Amino acid sequence: MKEIVQAKSATLKQIFAKKYYEVPSFQRVFSWKKGNVDEFWEDINEAMQTQKCHFFGAIVLQEKKASKKQTKRIHIIYDGQQRLTVATSLVSIIRNALASFSENKISIQEKEDVQLRIKNINKFLYDNGKKPYLKLTRYNNRFFSESLVAKYTEAERQGYKSNEFLHNFVFKNLENKLNDVIAEFNTIRQKVKYLEDLLEFLFGKLYFAVILADASFPPGILFETLNFRGAQLTTADLFKSIVIAKAQEQRCKGEAEDLWADITQIADSKKINLTSFLKCFWIIRKGELIEGSLYKILKKDLTSSNKKDAVKRYLREIKKILELYARMIKPSFSDKRTEGTLKAINKIGLKEAHPLIVSLLSVSNDIANNKNKIAKEELTEWRALQKTAFRLIENISFRMFICQRTNSHEMNKFYALSAYEVINNPIQGLRKVVSNISQYAPDDTVFKQEFSTFISPNKKISLYILHKIEHRNRGRREALSQNPIKINVEHIMPQSIGTSWKKVKKYHQNYINRIGNLTLLGTRLNKTNAGFTRKKNKFYANSEVDLTKALVSYNNWGKNQINQRQKELAEKAVFVWDIKK
Repeated sequence: MKEIVQAKSATLKQIFAKKYYEVPSFQRVFSWKKGNVDEFWEDINEAMQTQKCHFFGAIVLQEKKASKKQTKRIHIIYDGQQRLTVATSLVSIIRNALASFSENKISIQEKEDVQLRIKNINKFLYDNGKKPYLKLTRYNNRFFSESLVAKYTEAERQGYKSNEFLHNFVFKNLENKLNDVIAEFNTIRQKVKYLEDLLEFLFGKLYFAVILADASFPPGILFETLNFRGAQLTTADLFKSIVIAKAQEQRCKGEAEDLWADITQIADSKKINLTSFLKCFWIIRKGELIEGSLYKILKKDLTSSNKKDAVKRYLREIKKILELYARMIKPSFSDKRTEGTLKAINKIGLKEAHPLIVSLLSVSNDIANNKNKIAKEELTEWRALQKTAFRLIENISFRMFICQRTNSHEMNKFYALSAYEVINNPIQGLRKVVSNISQYAPDDTVFKQEFSTFISPNKKISLYILHKIEHRNRGRREALSQNPIKINVEHIMPQSIGTSWKKVKKYHQNYINRIGNLTLLGTRLNKTNAGFTRKKNKFYANSEVDLTKALVSYNNWGKNQINQRQKELAEKAVFVWDIKK
C-alpha cells in the first residue's frame, strides 16, 4: 500500500537537490524578527565549534500535482518557510563574501577554486534561468529573489513590513555578523577557509526532519492538522522539563516537583498564563528585554550555576515573584489607593509596566517582613516615591491607551532596567523612575487632542474614565460609589433611538460611545430612551453625580453638544491624568 505520509532526515543540500519549493498564498508572510535570526546564527556557530550536527526542526511538504506540461518537481511548504528562508539567505551571503575575496591577492589556483565554489553555490540557489528554487509568497518573493540572485541591495521592497524584516533582520544582519567573524582572521586564505567550512556545515551538517505528504493528501486537512489539532507545548512546559532534568542531576527532583506544583497551582488559581509570567520574571531578574527564545534564555540562566541548591533557589525565586505577580493581577491591599491604581492599570490593559510594578511590590513586601534594603530614615521617602511612581505608571499607561500608542523600544528598556534597579537598589532605582518616566508619555497637547475625539471601546473603560473625572470634581467630598450595581454608565443620546431622537439617526452610530455622550447614573434610572428634556428634568437635575448634574445647562442634545462637552472633559483629563512628579 502506498504511504501517504513519509518522514526522514535530510541535510539542506539534500533538500534542494533538483527540487523547487513554494510557500502557498494562504501562508503568513516572512515574520522572523532579529532575535530569531540571532538565535539561528548562535546555534550554527556553537555547533561548528563543537563539531556537531545541528537539527533545525521539522519541515512539512507536499508534492504538487504535476500537470501535463510540468517537467520539474515542486513541493508546497506547509511548515518551515522561515527556517528555509534564513538558511538559504545565509548561503547567498557566504557566496557574496567569497566573491569579494576572489579579486584579492591569492594564487590563480585559489581564485579558480573560489570561482568554482561560487558557481556551485549559484547552482544550489537557483536554476539556469536564475529562478530561485525557493519561492516565497507574492508579498516577499520579488525582494527575496533579487537579494538571493545578486548581492542584496536596497532593492524594491514594495512597502511590506515583512520585506523590511528580510532586509534588516536577515540579509543585512547576517552579513554584519559574518563580517565580524571574518575580521578576526589575519589572511585572505584564512577568511576563505572559514567561509568554506561554514558552507560545508550548512550543506552537510544542518539537518531537518522532512515530513512529506503524498500529492493525494487533501491540502486543507493537512493545513488544519498542522495548525489546529493537538496542544502545543508552551515555554512553561519546555522550561519545566529542563527544571526537572537539572533537579535530577542535583538530586532534588522531589523537592523541585513540589515547588513546580506550587507554582502551577498559584497560576491556575489566579488564571495566570505561566509563559507571560516567566517573561516578566526574566525582565525583573536581569533588567533586560527578551531577544529570541524565552525558553533558551531561561534554560541557559538556570543551567549556568553548578551549585547544589541552584534549582531549588531558582524555583523559590520564581514562586516569590509569582505570588506578587498574582497580587498585581488580582489586587487586594489594605492601601486602597495602591489597590485602585493596580485595578486601573489592569483595566487599561497595557502590560509593559508589569515588571516594574512587581518590583515595587516586592520591595514593599520585604519592608513588611523586615527584609528590606532601605535604611529606616529613608522609609518615608520610599513610601512617598512609591505612591508617585504608581500614579505616574497609571497615568502614562492611560495616555498611551487614549493616544493608541504602543510602547517604544526605549520605553520598554526603561521599564525593564527600572524593574531590576528597584529590586537591587530600591531608593536610587525609584528616584530614577520618578525623575525620568514622564519623558516617554504623550504630552498634554497630544493627549488633550486625542481625548477630545475618543470613542470608548467598552463599559469597563467608560466607568473608569468617568469615575476618575468625577472624583477630581468632588474634591474632598465623599467619594462616589464605584459599585456598578448602584452607579452605571448612562448614554445621554440613548443606544436605541425612539421617536424622540429621530434627528440624530444620521450620526448616531459614530457618536453613541463618545465619552462626551456618557455620564454616570443610578442603575434603576438609566434604562430609558426618553427625550433629552425629560431625562434632564426627571433624572439629571436630581443626580448626586456632578458630571450628570451639569447636563442641566444644555437646552438640547446632539453631535455639537457631544463635541463641546468632550472638549471640556479633555481639558479636565489633562489634570486628572497628569504626568508631573
